[in-house]
Amino acid sequence: MKKIVTLRTLALDSSQLGMWARDKYSLDKSRREVASKFETFLLDHGYIPFICWHHLVELFGTQNVPDKHVIARFLKSLPQVAYIASTSNGERIGAITDILALEAATSLIAAGPIAVRDAVATEIIKFETGNILFENVEVFISIESVLLAGQNRNREIVAITQSESITTPNMKVLDLLKAEISSPNEVSQNFSALLDSLTDSISTRGDRRIKEAATVASGFIANAKGFLGHSHPQNGSALLAEILEKFDVDPSTIDTNMTIKELNEWILFLRRLSVVWSKEQIRKTSSLHRDKIPNWIIDSALRDHRVDTKHRCGSEIGDRHLSALAAYADVTFVDRRIAESFRQWQQKARNLCALTNRVEKVTHYANVPAVLNKQL
Repeated sequence: MKKIVTLRTLALDSSQLGMWARDKYSLDKSRREVASKFETFLLDHGYIPFICWHHLVELFGTQNVPDKHVIARFLKSLPQVAYIASTSNGERIGAITDILALEAATSLIAAGPIAVRDAVATEIIKFETGNILFENVEVFISIESVLLAGQNRNREIVAITQSESITTPNMKVLDLLKAEISSPNEVSQNFSALLDSLTDSISTRGDRRIKEAATVASGFIANAKGFLGHSHPQNGSALLAEILEKFDVDPSTIDTNMTIKELNEWILFLRRLSVVWSKEQIRKTSSLHRDKIPNWIIDSALRDHRVDTKHRCGSEIGDRHLSALAAYADVTFVDRRIAESFRQWQQKARNLCALTNRVEKVTHYANVPAVLNKQL
């Protein structure tokens, strides 16, 4: 009698998928055997690779993957794939933004984040063979330059946003409304000091693949000045009004008792939501609550509990995107840094532990079976 195997979804990170692909088609017999042994384990234990758009972006947009055609061949060889379905076409592979779109809509009627997750899972997770799902995956090879540019941009974003030079004032919105504004000359001096500080921070702590720290810092300063334009708000109230207008934020959604950090988080949330919802949809949805949206809960938690490293890698953005799969995959593998962030978060928010399934860390895909066989 054949053993009945329960099917489970397994989300590896992009580097592990890349290692597996290279081993599968390696000229080295021993490496091919490692890949074959791993595939046998998955088949015998009912594990199905769980893949989304962001895996493909990283696999085809990383400079240290020499043969993208091997990646394409590997993806097509997978006998079965679990994937995030595009909300515009369920037969196409979707991104984390597709999850966000469904979660946001579902949060309007569901009781809480776990109920949202459960409802979305039934719609967003689909199954297909690799040769059908990835029939036209070579298109990613043709847009390699675009993908590489995106990776470079991520490095700059991480280097800037995590720099000690960029600080959030420890004050409430109410305090900002009462604050006096620096003179134009003082603003100019502050920008000059920020440029020097940010350049030093990027060169010493930023991703090592950033070649011109000064150029990145200057670009940020130029954008900041462009955002302010030629206007010089006379007081904190005028400054806040200008910020909300530029980000298209309804002032009625702002509580003056929220902190500047909470205001930043609210603006960031609305900007992400604007990727999947129209302005009209967002404005009409006064009952939308971030604390019911799993994607946002996980991403903000990982940012709040991020583990600082000597060099802040741009890959962190992709790692956080893929971490959203932890709410949907049966097992999600992450790197040590993200695993530690998960651990810290779940220690402080035990009531949300049920929001994510099993999260594990491993360096090489060949070690995955040993980890999965552990007794929890």
